[in-house]
Amino acid sequence: QSSAAMGTAQSHLLSATDLENYQDCTFFTKKEILHAHQRFRSLAPPGSPITADTRLTKAQVMQLPELKVNPFASRICEVFSEDHSG
Repeated sequence: QSSAAMGTAQSHLLSATDLENYQDCTFFTKKEILHAHQRFRSLAPPGSPITADTRLTKAQVMQLPELKVNPFASRICEVFSEDHSG
């Protein structure tokens, strides 16, 4: 998606403002943020709207092939969870 299309895109896509905010507060590039968001969307239940309030369970996140084989998977989920519970 082009950045111009993102600002007017459906709710499941990041807005240009959100993308810029994520770039400002992380070390991730635009491409990396968009890739992570796409992966996040792929784990959400089909047809569910993706909003700023959307959360995934640990079980949903653990479906990522990279985490299934990672011995630090639980710790990674803890670090990135909002309440650090995983």
